[in-house]
Amino acid sequence: MILLTEITSDETRLFRNLKIDKINEIILLSSDKISEQSSRFVLEMLNIPYVLLSLKGFEEGVVEIAKILMTKKEEIGLALSKRDLGILQIIYALALVKPTARLFIEGEEMGRIKDLQKLDITQDDITLLQYIGSGIENISKLSKIINSSMTTTWRKVKELEEKGLVEKGNKLQLTRKGKIAIMLNK
Repeated sequence: MILLTEITSDETRLFRNLKIDKINEIILLSSDKISEQSSRFVLEMLNIPYVLLSLKGFEEGVVEIAKILMTKKEEIGLALSKRDLGILQIIYALALVKPTARLFIEGEEMGRIKDLQKLDITQDDITLLQYIGSGIENISKLSKIINSSMTTTWRKVKELEEKGLVEKGNKLQLTRKGKIAIMLNK
């Protein structure tokens, strides 16, 4: 199993989770150099392979973690502390009964619960997302660029919207999930 966890000043999370059987590797997310050093020391003493990632902006961090996870064949485990239990319960409950619930961190919308599903997109989807991300704001222009009928383009954009990758308001625009999808496919 590959264990994914965040290093915090309360390192007991890491040590309690080392009790899990058959840990082949640990992926550590860190925002604190002191905790990084002590965690690195412990893992090296225990001879457990690890990858250390410094936390960055939200999208960049998600992409970096996802790219590493995409290379792994083993089962992945997420190690949390007991103080994370309430948040996990809320996310789990929302996923079961209100998947369109919006997620906020300090007032900034980060997406919706339903965005936490595996990406299921094609290379054609990526191409459309790239055009929308480059500033193509309406279906008419998009259909001309991709050499497709308005009806087909509208249907494809509707599918991207249903997947939470684009929003249609006054103009087409990428959602946070759409931006992440493009970054993952570079």
